[in-house]
Amino acid sequence: MGKVIQLFETTKFNATTGWQGLFAGKKPTVRFSRFFSVDSAKAIKATKYNWLNGINYMAPADFASTYAPKMGFNGKLGNVCSHASNGCKKICLGSESGQAGIRKEGELNATMRSRINKVIAFFHHHQEYMLEMVYHIAKLIATATAKGMQACVRLNGASDIAYEKIKIPAFGNKTVFEIFPDTQFVDYTKKIARLGKEPANLSLTFSLSEENASDAKQALLLGYNVAVIFADFLPETYTIDGHTVPVINGDEHDLRHLDPRRAGGFVVGLLPKGHKAKKDETGFVVRDHYNVPALAVA
Repeated sequence: MGKVIQLFETTKFNATTGWQGLFAGKKPTVRFSRFFSVDSAKAIKATKYNWLNGINYMAPADFASTYAPKMGFNGKLGNVCSHASNGCKKICLGSESGQAGIRKEGELNATMRSRINKVIAFFHHHQEYMLEMVYHIAKLIATATAKGMQACVRLNGASDIAYEKIKIPAFGNKTVFEIFPDTQFVDYTKKIARLGKEPANLSLTFSLSEENASDAKQALLLGYNVAVIFADFLPETYTIDGHTVPVINGDEHDLRHLDPRRAGGFVVGLLPKGHKAKKDETGFVVRDHYNVPALAVA
C-alpha cells in the first residue's frame, strides 16, 4: 500500500469557513446522508440545555459480522465494541431500541442496514469514512450555530472505538479531536485503558456491565462517573464492588460533560430503554438496589 499523504492544508476547523475551509471547497465522498442522529430520544433532550447533540450510531459489537452476509457482504469485519458483555449485546440501543428495534428477530430494516454499512465503511474504506466523519461534524457545528446552539458530538452511540488514537493522514495525522479542538465530545466506554488518556475536549463516562465491576470501581476511584442501568427506579446511592457512591439522574440528558464530578465518582443512573432491556435478566440491567431509597426525580 502506498504512503497516504496530507491532502489538505487546513487542519483545524474554523467556524467561519466551515467544511469548505477544511476540504478546500471540494465536498468529500458522502456515503451517509444521516451520519449523526440529532432527533433520537436521547439527542432531543439536549435542546432544552441549548445544545445540539449529534450521535453516531453503528451496528454494535459484532452485529455487522453476523448480519452483513444478508446484505451480500462477506468480507472480514472487526468488533466495534470489543468489551461489550453478552448482556450488553442483547439489549444494545444500537440494535434493539428506537427505529433499529422495529424489526422481526433475525431480520434487518433500513436503519440496521445503514448501521451495518457504517461498520463496513469503517473497516474497508477507513480513510474515506474518517473524512466523511469530519465533514459531518463540521456540518453539525454549522447547524448548531445557525440555531444559536452549541454542538456536542458523541462518536460512539453503540460502539466503543477509541477515536482519540485514530490519526487522519489527509489532515496531517491529526485526530478528530485535534481538528475540532473547540468542540465538545462525549462518550461512554467499557475500556478502562481509555481513561486518563483522553483529549481535553472528550468527556468519558465508564459503563457498568455484569462482567466489569472491578474496572467500574477503578474508574470511580479515578474520579470518573460510571453509568448504570437500573430496573424500575433510580436509587439514591449504589455500591459497586464495595464502593458506595451517590447516584445522579442520567436520563435528563445525554450531555455527560455537564454531569457533576467528585473524588470517588458518581453513578449516572439510567432506566432501561426498549422492551428487551426492561425484561433483561442477564445482570446487565441491575436489580440489586431495591433496598435503597429511590432517588427523587423531577
